[in-house]
Amino acid sequence: VNYPAACNSAETLLLHRAILSTHLSPIVTSFLNAKVKLHVDQETFSHLSSFDTSFIQPCIPEDFDTEYLDLEIAIRVVDDVEAAIQHINLHGSKHTDAIVTENEETAKRFMQGVDAAGVYWNASTRFADGFRYGFGAEVG
Repeated sequence: VNYPAACNSAETLLLHRAILSTHLSPIVTSFLNAKVKLHVDQETFSHLSSFDTSFIQPCIPEDFDTEYLDLEIAIRVVDDVEAAIQHINLHGSKHTDAIVTENEETAKRFMQGVDAAGVYWNASTRFADGFRYGFGAEVG
């Protein structure tokens, strides 16, 4: 949230359907407290009736291809890691992607399947940076 225009900022959050009941509410609360505008798929939207929707809107297909460069993020529910990989390879920037999971097999499949310059497991996408790689400061 501290630098949403960075090339390594999160633009889309894919949530596994199995964790919606435990993880969606605290995630959305954190985003809304930070005044992040949410573009959410229909399934996500249906779980957010108790939230103030002034910063929440149903997504359109283009939302998953958008680099917001602002306090905005798209959220979509997926059934499994294969659906996440397919979504990322279709809509991603090919720059940096990450998975947060305790399941090593799922993480390995994700890291092998995602077509991006940097793919991380339980690490911030903010590590993908010219300065961090020793190439000097970011230009843009």
